[in-house]
Amino acid sequence: MLVFPALLIAALSALAAGAPPAYPAQDPPPQTRAVTCTLSNPSYSGYCKVTEQAPASQSANDACQTVLTCLNSVQCLKTYCDATQIRGGWQLVSAVDGTGN
Repeated sequence: MLVFPALLIAALSALAAGAPPAYPAQDPPPQTRAVTCTLSNPSYSGYCKVTEQAPASQSANDACQTVLTCLNSVQCLKTYCDATQIRGGWQLVSAVDGTGN
């Protein structure tokens, strides 16, 4: 019974003959990207900068709206801006994605 070794040799020969690889040549595009939100509040000293991961399909401004909504809600439990307790009066100054747009 030399069938198995013969099949194995035939399969390896086919691979060595230049069969294309079974994986894509390029990496897939990233699913998320970093977005930096700059926020201000008259009761907070200086600007607050928050960097969040956002879906690649979402604009930087939309991603920062999530942070802004949280900072302006007493029901939000996430901590931003050095764990500030200030809830309300926040404004978005800028929203910048990883490419600077």
